[in-house]
Amino acid sequence: MTDLDARVRRALDAQHVPDSLRQKTLAAIEEARARQGAEGASAAPGQPLAADVPATSVGPTAAAEAAAPSPAVRAAARRRRPARAITALAACLVLALAGFGLHSVYREPVAFVGIDVNPSIELGINRFDRVVEARPLNDDGRILLEDVALTGLGYQEAIDALTTSAAFAPYADAGSLVEVSVASADTALADRLAAQTDAALEALPCDHACGSVGTEVRDQASAAGMGMARYQAAQELVALDPSLTLDECAAMSMRELRDRISACAGHGESSSGDAPAGAGRGPHAGSGAGEGRGAQGQGQGEGTGGSHGHGRHGA
Repeated sequence: MTDLDARVRRALDAQHVPDSLRQKTLAAIEEARARQGAEGASAAPGQPLAADVPATSVGPTAAAEAAAPSPAVRAAARRRRPARAITALAACLVLALAGFGLHSVYREPVAFVGIDVNPSIELGINRFDRVVEARPLNDDGRILLEDVALTGLGYQEAIDALTTSAAFAPYADAGSLVEVSVASADTALADRLAAQTDAALEALPCDHACGSVGTEVRDQASAAGMGMARYQAAQELVALDPSLTLDECAAMSMRELRDRISACAGHGESSSGDAPAGAGRGPHAGSGAGEGRGAQGQGQGEGTGGSHGHGRHGA
């Protein structure tokens, strides 16, 4: 294996590229090298060079002919040109693969932020804190994302743009409940995104809860076609009232889901029931481990969600 082969293979190994592209790249270099070898073999061997012809033994015309490049010299030049072309081709391929790898890293989400009110949307965040996906999970979510473009923005800019938009305002009034769930294998990143979201929602009159959940929760919610917080609340409500289905729960707002859970659990008044995932309120048990604030004061919510976070809730 030549040094050029080694460099190309290292570049291929360093990038997350399909095997088919890897094989085609190496095959293209081998094909170019084979063509170079064939051209070199076709050159006539043993041709004298200009320096081998004594200048004193020939006339002016013969000397001029002798000074011209011999077939062997021309063949050698032809062999050098393909070699340079192969090197340039390999360099271009390495650069292209590096760009391909960087683009793949950029567009790959490493965290998912699910926002559930009545609209349900999910944002995919890459390792550079950029929104690379904005996916509606119901009709209201589709309408919301048609009005507010979030893809390509930094996450802080995106969550600020969403929460201050006219399209989001009707879902953030004093009677609404916004729940945000963040799923990522990077728990520090998930907690940071949840904290950024909580800070943005603090400026709104709605109640809210923000927290992180396991990636398996997102997998289950996606399979059901629901947002993470809505899915967890629906599961909880169906367990309390088996006459309901997940599809029926999917049509409810987060406030309605929590109020129905509260009523089924016997916790009394509407809007003073179980705290959302990742938050607790007053003496009531929530569906995650976290803290909430409301007219009933500080409370610690611990329950079945396995999530954690914080938020503000009505009493």
